[in-house]
Amino acid sequence: MYTPNLLAQRWAELRQTNSQLRIRDAAKQLKVSEVELVALGLGTTTTRLSSDFKTLLKRLPELGSVMALTRSDAAVHEITGYFSELSLHGDTALFFRPGLDTRYFLNDWHYGFAVNENGRLSLQFFDHLGQAVHKIYLNEHSNQAAYEQLIVEFKASEQTPLSLFNAVHTATTPEPDIDLIELRQAWSQIQDVHEGNRIIKRYGHQRPAVYRALGSEYAEALDTSCIEWLLTALSSEQLPLMLFAMNEAAVQSYSGKIEKLLRTGPWFNILDPQFNLHLRTQEIGEVWRVRKPSADGWVTSLDVFDWHGQEILVFTDQRERGQQESSRWTELLMSYPSLI
Repeated sequence: MYTPNLLAQRWAELRQTNSQLRIRDAAKQLKVSEVELVALGLGTTTTRLSSDFKTLLKRLPELGSVMALTRSDAAVHEITGYFSELSLHGDTALFFRPGLDTRYFLNDWHYGFAVNENGRLSLQFFDHLGQAVHKIYLNEHSNQAAYEQLIVEFKASEQTPLSLFNAVHTATTPEPDIDLIELRQAWSQIQDVHEGNRIIKRYGHQRPAVYRALGSEYAEALDTSCIEWLLTALSSEQLPLMLFAMNEAAVQSYSGKIEKLLRTGPWFNILDPQFNLHLRTQEIGEVWRVRKPSADGWVTSLDVFDWHGQEILVFTDQRERGQQESSRWTELLMSYPSLI
């Protein structure tokens, strides 16, 4: 068990041996949470913020242009843009285009910090397990004065390092059997794509289990290599898409075309001026092609899960409400052979 001084020493040693080591990976190697490493900088490079996240988020448009980052172990989704006016629905905070299109589930937000990493300024938010759920980085076009004012106004009274903690994991209960007839009938009557989410929640299952139960009419498992294939095709043909990345506390989406693709070791990357995706493909456990009926016709998506069954990415056609899915998008997705 580390004291703060010993933990700081161990982290410094790691950075000396690998200057490119990301803080998330360093925390795993040290067997601590990322938030504990961030909190080591309190009083020097880091300021803990109050947990009044709703009020703080309302002020994000004042920052101007920023880079917003939502990630999981498998995917890092980065967009440069502007936050628009905040919309609150209970403990769900939403920013819609124009600006950064994000959904934040604030029940899962527990820690917030302002961080200065060698002059790179950011706001960073973590869940109760100390995992990073969302980060906002300033760039050369950001309003730094507004950022500094946020720190003054939202500085927490407690500014000492977080004590080490062992997260309590509740035991999982076996998932109940799915009534296949009831499930498929409910799915066949979907009129809006969001109804699919409600159906899955109703059964209390992870999505892959529901998709397996739906059968090939609505869901088919694909080889994980289909992601690189799809992104390459979209880039080559300059077809737009919507690409959602998520963890349990945030969802962030990009809408538009993609251009520059690059494989670097275990990562497959989109490296465009306003949008980056870094996908650690070895962390992908399952990929499903999912079809939902709607008032606008069939909606076809590619849903990506890690080895724990956690949804990490969703690919859909770029379309407006009331429009049908583009025929080329449907053709492209349906052309990839299923695993069955």
